[in-house]
Amino acid sequence: MKSIAKKLGIEVEPIAPLRIVGLGPNINEATKKVFERTAKLFSMSYEEILIRVIVSGAVETGRLFGIVQISLRVPIRILEKLGIADIVIEYYELSYQNNHLSLE
Repeated sequence: MKSIAKKLGIEVEPIAPLRIVGLGPNINEATKKVFERTAKLFSMSYEEILIRVIVSGAVETGRLFGIVQISLRVPIRILEKLGIADIVIEYYELSYQNNHLSLE
């Protein structure tokens, strides 16, 4: 991945997977709430969260009506601002040290 990025002249941003849960009186409201909550949490637009979920994530509905979970990849720099980067890096056993995620 590093070699492709280098050829294209871009830098690969370290990311980590997360799952966010949304609740509402029905599946539509829960879906809306989970995207809004995630956008607010990560200081991103609703549309950016939507695109991140579409491109590299997932939307799952719970067995009970009104529960929706989204999975997406979030930049480590955002997780650092929230103070949860270390927890996520340790949980997923990511090779992230000194502001560098190993992609080898």
